[in-house]
Amino acid sequence: MLRIVTRQNAELYEDQLEQMFRLRHRVLVDIAGWDEIRRSDEREIDQFDNDLTTYFIVTDPQEHVVGSLRMQPTIFPTLTSEVFPHICDIAGVPQAETFYDCSRVIAAPEVSQVAGQPSWVTSELHSGMFEFGLALGLEGLTCVLEIKWFHYMKRWNWDVRPLGLPENIDEGGSVAACINTTEPMLEMIQKTRGVRERVIHPGDIGLIRANHELIHSKPGAELAA
Repeated sequence: MLRIVTRQNAELYEDQLEQMFRLRHRVLVDIAGWDEIRRSDEREIDQFDNDLTTYFIVTDPQEHVVGSLRMQPTIFPTLTSEVFPHICDIAGVPQAETFYDCSRVIAAPEVSQVAGQPSWVTSELHSGMFEFGLALGLEGLTCVLEIKWFHYMKRWNWDVRPLGLPENIDEGGSVAACINTTEPMLEMIQKTRGVRERVIHPGDIGLIRANHELIHSKPGAELAA
C-alpha cells in the first residue's frame, strides 16, 4: 500500500515515518556505505526533511515500511539544487511551480530489484511519481541518481534527460536528471510493471493538491523558514 504523508497528516503516520527514517539509514548507510550521513540514532534525516516535503511510503500487509521517496517543490532549496548544482552544469536546475525534486528513493533489501528489474515496491513508487506529477500538472521531476539507474530508465524508454555531466564515472557515479511526467509514461509503466490500477488513493490526490496550493501561496513561504 502506498501512503501519502505531508505536514497536514504527519501526526497520523508517526510510526511509519519513524520506520522510514530507520529504513533509509539501513539502506543508505549500512548497506550502501554512505558513512558521511551516519547517525548515532540510526535515523537518516537531513535538512530536506521539512514541512515542504511530501513522502511516499510503501507498506507490506503487516504494516512494515518497505519503501519510500520524498518530493519537494523546486521553488525552494532542494537536494539537487543545493548539494549537486555542479552536475547540473548544462541545463541548470529547473525552479518553477511545475517541477518537483524527487530524492531518497529506496526499497528494503528484502524486496529490492534483481538484475535491473524493479520490485513491486519500486514499481509502486515509480507509478506514484507519475500519478503525482499528473495530478499537479507538472512538467517534470528533477533528481540525482546513479548512472546505472539512468541507463535503466533509458532502457525502459522513460522520457528522461540529463541536466549536466555525471561525476565520478569510474566509481559508478551520479547524474542529475529531469523526468518528464506524462500520461503515456504512466500508461507504459502500468502496462510493463503489471500495475493494474492507480496506486495513490483518490482522497490523497486532494491532499496532494491542497498541499501544493498551500506551499506555492505567499504564506507558504513561511513553511520554508
